[in-house]
Amino acid sequence: MSHNDNPLEFFCDTVYNGERCKSKRVFVYGTSFVEAKQKLTAEDWRSFKRVGGFWEDFCPNCAALAADRHEEQKRNDERRERMKVRNAQ
Repeated sequence: MSHNDNPLEFFCDTVYNGERCKSKRVFVYGTSFVEAKQKLTAEDWRSFKRVGGFWEDFCPNCAALAADRHEEQKRNDERRERMKVRNAQ
């Protein structure tokens, strides 16, 4: 069996109050990664990536909360970078 024979599985990466979201999406054998990501997007799943981090996928039920958290993390990262630059002067 080659690696192409394995199904692609995507799990929602949301953890809230210590509980992981149970949503997952499984694609049949032979589905390409690009094809799977396009289908996830069409189903309103969202993906985010922090600089130097991994991609995280979120189901439609968790996508809005994930988008808010991602924007907050992005603002905090930018603030830290500004502080580093200011402290280096």
